[in-house]
Amino acid sequence: MIAAGAILCLGAAGFLYTRREHISLRPSSILARLEGTNLYNPSEALFKRGNPRQKVVALTMDDGPHPKYLPTILSILAANHVHATFFEVGEMMAKSPNLVRQVLADGNEIGDHTMTHPRLIHLTPAQIKSEIMQCQQTFHAITGKQMNLFRPPGFREDPKILKEIKALGFITVDYTTAAHDFIVKGNFAKPNPIKIAASVMDRLKPGGIILLHDAPGTAEALPELLSEIKAKGYRVVMVSQLLAGLPHPITVATDAGPCTTPMSKIPAYAIADGAKIHH
Repeated sequence: MIAAGAILCLGAAGFLYTRREHISLRPSSILARLEGTNLYNPSEALFKRGNPRQKVVALTMDDGPHPKYLPTILSILAANHVHATFFEVGEMMAKSPNLVRQVLADGNEIGDHTMTHPRLIHLTPAQIKSEIMQCQQTFHAITGKQMNLFRPPGFREDPKILKEIKALGFITVDYTTAAHDFIVKGNFAKPNPIKIAASVMDRLKPGGIILLHDAPGTAEALPELLSEIKAKGYRVVMVSQLLAGLPHPITVATDAGPCTTPMSKIPAYAIADGAKIHH
């Protein structure tokens, strides 16, 4: 009787979820939603999306800091009173430390995106750890802070890699909407800003994690994109805030806010523009 009742409850829950979100009735899918692992998987520390019952989305920017485009992106965010989560590359941070500090000074947060942007599936566990921790060390040298969010380049990973990332103390952040706003290697045509905004809006849903890049098309598309998101009644937040809004909240210590390391205390290799990275 208990087993039959449990199946009946799962079926009823599946019916309600299906009516609202048009999702699978498979028992595994229903159970994942009841437990919340479809949003955040604790065994892998993998954040997939925010609370689907809250009209809130997180804005994320990968691959910076880029001195040509980031200042414009930051000014647009500030003008719209919006904060974002930037997943930055260690060797890029070392070349533009003042931009790293500015991202935090403006109230945004920064996540680890490896030191040199490799695909992790091609690396050994030792190499993965080195890539992640070198990026962390570079960030700490510049800001005096620690990162606790991570996004693998190209999101090429597997369960084993995710558990290795978790063991290093990071939450891996997935995305729900990718705008394909980056410049493809070998093709230097700038992505169309109108298409970037449209591709995001077409797939925008409550709890979404928007993937953008520190790139020229993004800088041009951002004002229109933010305007359309707000017009739809959404609030734009950082990843840490989206985590805190889960049905089972996840609290992380954000690194948003002013830096704590004076410029005089930052190693020379992390200050000079164009400096070689110490491996």
